Amino acid sequence: MSNNYPSQNTDTKNKKKVIIAVIVIIAIFVAGLTTGFLLFGQKPESEEEKRKETETSEAKKIKKKSKKMTEGVIITFEANKENPTDYEMDIVEVVFNARLNGAGYYEARVSSENGTITVEIPNVTNADEIEELLSPIAKLTFRDADGNVVLDGATDIKDAEYEYSEIAENAGAAPHVKLTLIQRAVSKFADATRAAAARAGEGKNYISIYLDENPISSPMVSGEINSDTLIITGDFTPESAKMLANQIKSGQLPFELTAISKKIVAK
Repeated sequence: MSNNYPSQNTDTKNKKKVIIAVIVIIAIFVAGLTTGFLLFGQKPESEEEKRKETETSEAKKIKKKSKKMTEGVIITFEANKENPTDYEMDIVEVVFNARLNGAGYYEARVSSENGTITVEIPNVTNADEIEELLSPIAKLTFRDADGNVVLDGATDIKDAEYEYSEIAENAGAAPHVKLTLIQRAVSKFADATRAAAARAGEGKNYISIYLDENPISSPMVSGEINSDTLIITGDFTPESAKMLANQIKSGQLPFELTAISKKIVAK
Protein backbone atom coordinates (compact mmCIF):
# COMPACT_ATOMS: atom_id res chain seq x y z
CA MET A 1 0.00 0.00 0.00
CA SER A 2 1.40 3.42 -0.97
CA ASN A 3 1.81 6.24 1.61
CA ASN A 4 -0.18 9.45 0.62
CA TYR A 5 1.19 11.65 3.45
CA PRO A 6 4.03 14.07 2.64
CA SER A 7 7.38 13.01 3.81
CA GLN A 8 8.87 14.39 6.98
CA ASN A 9 11.72 16.00 5.00
CA THR A 10 9.33 18.00 2.80
CA ASP A 11 7.45 19.27 5.87
CA THR A 12 10.64 20.38 7.55
CA LYS A 13 11.81 22.23 4.42
CA ASN A 14 8.52 24.15 4.20
CA LYS A 15 8.76 25.19 7.84
CA LYS A 16 12.29 26.46 7.27
CA LYS A 17 11.12 28.56 4.30
CA VAL A 18 8.34 30.14 6.38
CA ILE A 19 10.75 30.97 9.22
CA ILE A 20 13.25 32.54 6.78
CA ALA A 21 10.50 34.61 5.15
CA VAL A 22 9.32 35.91 8.54
CA ILE A 23 12.88 36.82 9.52
CA VAL A 24 13.37 38.73 6.24
CA ILE A 25 10.11 40.69 6.77
CA ILE A 26 11.07 41.58 10.34
CA ALA A 27 14.54 42.64 9.22
CA ILE A 28 13.08 44.88 6.51
CA PHE A 29 10.56 46.42 8.96
CA VAL A 30 13.30 47.14 11.53
CA ALA A 31 15.45 48.66 8.81
CA GLY A 32 12.53 50.87 7.92
CA LEU A 33 12.20 52.04 11.51
CA THR A 34 15.89 52.83 11.86
CA THR A 35 15.96 54.84 8.61
CA GLY A 36 12.97 57.09 9.36
CA PHE A 37 10.29 55.09 7.50
CA LEU A 38 12.04 55.34 4.14
CA LEU A 39 9.96 52.37 3.04
CA PHE A 40 6.83 54.51 3.31
CA GLY A 41 8.13 57.23 1.04
CA GLN A 42 8.98 59.81 3.75
CA LYS A 43 12.42 61.34 3.61
CA PRO A 44 13.70 62.42 7.03
CA GLU A 45 14.88 66.01 7.43
CA SER A 46 18.43 66.51 8.58
CA GLU A 47 19.23 69.11 11.26
CA GLU A 48 20.76 71.30 8.54
CA GLU A 49 17.59 71.16 6.45
CA LYS A 50 15.43 72.00 9.47
CA ARG A 51 17.68 74.98 10.28
CA LYS A 52 17.50 76.29 6.71
CA GLU A 53 13.71 75.92 6.69
CA THR A 54 13.43 77.90 9.97
CA GLU A 55 15.75 80.64 8.67
CA THR A 56 13.73 80.93 5.46
CA SER A 57 10.47 81.19 7.42
CA GLU A 58 11.89 83.90 9.71
CA ALA A 59 13.30 85.80 6.73
CA LYS A 60 9.87 85.82 5.10
CA LYS A 61 8.31 87.19 8.30
CA ILE A 62 10.93 89.97 8.57
CA LYS A 63 10.53 90.85 4.90
CA LYS A 64 6.76 91.08 5.31
CA LYS A 65 7.08 93.20 8.44
CA SER A 66 9.65 95.57 6.91
CA LYS A 67 7.91 96.00 3.58
CA LYS A 68 8.75 99.46 2.27
CA MET A 69 6.05 102.07 2.32
CA THR A 70 5.76 104.00 -0.93
CA GLU A 71 3.68 106.91 0.37
CA GLY A 72 2.77 108.13 3.84
CA VAL A 73 4.18 109.39 7.12
CA ILE A 74 6.95 107.97 9.32
CA ILE A 75 7.36 109.42 12.81
CA THR A 76 9.84 108.31 15.46
CA PHE A 77 9.18 109.19 19.10
CA GLU A 78 11.64 109.07 21.98
CA ALA A 79 10.70 108.35 25.58
CA ASN A 80 11.24 111.30 27.94
CA LYS A 81 12.54 108.83 30.48
CA GLU A 82 15.94 107.26 30.95
CA ASN A 83 16.08 103.54 30.21
CA PRO A 84 12.37 102.73 29.83
CA THR A 85 11.61 99.05 30.39
CA ASP A 86 10.41 96.69 27.68
CA TYR A 87 7.13 96.42 29.57
CA GLU A 88 6.64 100.21 29.45
CA MET A 89 7.44 100.29 25.73
CA ASP A 90 4.91 97.48 25.19
CA ILE A 91 2.28 99.67 26.90
CA VAL A 92 3.20 102.55 24.56
CA GLU A 93 2.72 100.24 21.56
CA VAL A 94 -0.68 99.11 22.82
CA VAL A 95 -1.84 102.69 23.46
CA PHE A 96 -0.51 103.91 20.10
CA ASN A 97 -2.26 101.09 18.25
CA ALA A 98 -5.51 101.79 20.10
CA ARG A 99 -5.36 105.50 19.26
CA LEU A 100 -4.48 104.86 15.62
CA ASN A 101 -7.29 102.32 15.20
CA GLY A 102 -9.71 104.67 16.95
CA ALA A 103 -8.78 107.40 14.47
CA GLY A 104 -9.25 105.07 11.50
CA TYR A 105 -5.57 104.42 10.67
CA TYR A 106 -6.00 100.66 10.45
CA GLU A 107 -2.94 100.06 8.25
CA ALA A 108 -0.50 101.81 10.58
CA ARG A 109 2.57 99.88 11.76
CA VAL A 110 4.10 100.48 15.20
CA SER A 111 7.50 99.18 16.33
CA SER A 112 9.79 99.98 19.27
CA GLU A 113 13.52 99.70 19.81
CA ASN A 114 15.96 101.07 22.41
CA GLY A 115 13.58 103.59 23.97
CA THR A 116 12.21 104.84 20.65
CA ILE A 117 8.99 103.96 18.89
CA THR A 118 8.36 104.36 15.18
CA VAL A 119 4.98 104.75 13.53
CA GLU A 120 4.44 104.25 9.80
CA ILE A 121 1.09 105.25 8.31
CA PRO A 122 0.50 104.78 4.57
CA ASN A 123 -1.47 107.26 2.46
CA VAL A 124 -1.24 110.08 5.04
CA THR A 125 0.59 113.40 4.64
CA ASN A 126 -0.19 115.38 7.83
CA ALA A 127 2.59 114.39 10.24
CA ASP A 128 1.70 117.13 12.76
CA GLU A 129 -1.81 115.74 13.18
CA ILE A 130 -0.41 112.27 13.92
CA GLU A 131 2.02 113.73 16.46
CA GLU A 132 -0.85 115.58 18.17
CA LEU A 133 -2.82 112.34 18.37
CA LEU A 134 -0.03 110.17 19.77
CA SER A 135 2.34 112.28 21.89
CA PRO A 136 0.13 113.40 24.85
CA ILE A 137 0.12 111.16 27.91
CA ALA A 138 -3.66 111.76 27.94
CA LYS A 139 -4.04 111.65 31.71
CA LEU A 140 -7.56 112.87 32.41
CA THR A 141 -8.33 114.26 35.87
CA PHE A 142 -11.21 116.10 37.52
CA ARG A 143 -10.03 118.56 40.19
CA ASP A 144 -11.74 120.74 42.75
CA ALA A 145 -10.97 124.45 43.24
CA ASP A 146 -8.02 123.59 45.49
CA GLY A 147 -6.46 121.31 42.87
CA ASN A 148 -7.37 118.05 44.57
CA VAL A 149 -8.03 115.18 42.14
CA VAL A 150 -11.60 113.94 42.62
CA LEU A 151 -11.71 111.62 39.59
CA ASP A 152 -8.91 109.90 37.69
CA GLY A 153 -9.50 108.94 34.08
CA ALA A 154 -7.25 105.89 34.36
CA THR A 155 -9.26 104.27 37.14
CA ASP A 156 -12.68 105.96 37.25
CA ILE A 157 -13.69 106.26 33.58
CA LYS A 158 -15.38 103.27 31.94
CA ASP A 159 -15.88 104.70 28.45
CA ALA A 160 -15.58 107.88 26.39
CA GLU A 161 -17.58 108.76 23.26
CA TYR A 162 -17.70 111.67 20.86
CA GLU A 163 -21.16 113.18 20.37
CA TYR A 164 -22.62 116.06 18.42
CA SER A 165 -25.95 116.93 19.93
CA GLU A 166 -27.83 119.43 22.05
CA ILE A 167 -26.18 119.73 25.47
CA ALA A 168 -28.77 121.93 27.16
CA GLU A 169 -32.27 123.01 26.27
CA ASN A 170 -32.31 125.75 23.61
CA ALA A 171 -28.49 125.74 23.57
CA GLY A 172 -28.13 124.20 20.13
CA ALA A 173 -26.04 121.23 19.07
CA ALA A 174 -22.32 121.21 19.77
CA PRO A 175 -19.45 118.69 19.71
CA HIS A 176 -18.68 117.22 23.13
CA VAL A 177 -17.35 114.11 24.87
CA LYS A 178 -19.62 111.85 26.90
CA LEU A 179 -17.98 109.92 29.72
CA THR A 180 -19.33 106.86 31.51
CA LEU A 181 -18.10 106.33 35.07
CA ILE A 182 -17.53 103.01 36.78
CA GLN A 183 -20.01 102.43 39.60
CA ARG A 184 -17.51 103.14 42.39
CA ALA A 185 -16.71 106.56 40.89
CA VAL A 186 -20.36 107.70 40.88
CA SER A 187 -20.45 108.16 44.66
CA LYS A 188 -16.99 109.81 44.62
CA PHE A 189 -18.16 112.40 42.11
CA ALA A 190 -21.43 112.95 43.99
CA ASP A 191 -19.44 113.77 47.15
CA ALA A 192 -17.10 116.10 45.23
CA THR A 193 -19.90 118.04 43.50
CA ARG A 194 -21.87 118.37 46.72
CA ALA A 195 -18.79 119.82 48.44
CA ALA A 196 -18.11 122.15 45.51
CA ALA A 197 -21.68 123.45 45.43
CA ALA A 198 -21.36 124.38 49.12
CA ARG A 199 -18.51 126.77 48.25
CA ALA A 200 -20.58 129.07 46.04
CA GLY A 201 -20.02 131.94 48.50
CA GLU A 202 -16.25 131.69 47.92
CA GLY A 203 -16.62 131.51 44.14
CA LYS A 204 -15.11 128.04 44.24
CA ASN A 205 -18.15 126.03 43.23
CA TYR A 206 -16.60 124.41 40.17
CA ILE A 207 -14.85 121.23 39.09
CA SER A 208 -12.02 121.60 36.56
CA ILE A 209 -11.29 118.98 33.91
CA TYR A 210 -7.64 118.54 32.90
CA LEU A 211 -5.95 116.60 30.14
CA ASP A 212 -2.39 116.13 31.37
CA GLU A 213 -1.76 119.59 32.90
CA ASN A 214 -3.92 121.49 30.44
CA PRO A 215 -7.37 122.63 31.65
CA ILE A 216 -10.16 121.76 29.21
CA SER A 217 -13.06 123.33 31.07
CA SER A 218 -14.18 124.35 34.55
CA PRO A 219 -17.96 123.96 34.74
CA MET A 220 -19.78 125.56 37.65
CA VAL A 221 -21.56 123.23 40.08
CA SER A 222 -24.88 124.21 41.66
CA GLY A 223 -25.66 120.94 43.41
CA GLU A 224 -24.79 117.29 43.81
CA ILE A 225 -24.39 115.30 40.58
CA ASN A 226 -25.25 111.66 41.12
CA SER A 227 -24.97 110.04 37.69
CA ASP A 228 -22.73 107.62 35.83
CA THR A 229 -22.72 109.85 32.75
CA LEU A 230 -20.80 113.13 32.44
CA ILE A 231 -20.43 115.56 29.56
CA ILE A 232 -17.19 117.40 28.78
CA THR A 233 -17.81 120.61 26.88
CA GLY A 234 -15.35 123.21 25.73
CA ASP A 235 -14.04 125.01 22.69
CA PHE A 236 -14.23 121.83 20.63
CA THR A 237 -14.37 121.21 16.92
CA PRO A 238 -15.79 117.84 15.89
CA GLU A 239 -12.22 116.71 15.11
CA SER A 240 -10.75 117.78 18.47
CA ALA A 241 -13.66 116.25 20.42
CA LYS A 242 -13.22 112.96 18.54
CA MET A 243 -9.49 113.00 19.27
CA LEU A 244 -10.05 113.64 22.98
CA ALA A 245 -12.60 110.82 23.25
CA ASN A 246 -10.20 108.48 21.44
CA GLN A 247 -7.27 109.43 23.70
CA ILE A 248 -9.29 108.92 26.88
CA LYS A 249 -10.71 105.62 25.66
CA SER A 250 -7.33 104.29 24.50
CA GLY A 251 -5.67 104.84 27.87
CA GLN A 252 -2.79 106.97 29.04
CA LEU A 253 0.89 106.59 28.25
CA PRO A 254 3.37 105.70 31.02
CA PHE A 255 5.54 108.76 30.24
CA GLU A 256 5.85 111.68 27.82
CA LEU A 257 7.19 111.12 24.33
CA THR A 258 8.90 113.57 21.97
CA ALA A 259 8.84 113.30 18.19
CA ILE A 260 12.51 113.28 17.16
CA SER A 261 11.93 112.53 13.48
CA LYS A 262 9.07 113.22 11.06
CA LYS A 263 9.26 112.11 7.47
CA ILE A 264 6.77 112.29 4.63
CA VAL A 265 7.28 109.61 2.02
CA ALA A 266 6.10 110.48 -1.48
CA LYS A 267 5.99 108.41 -4.64
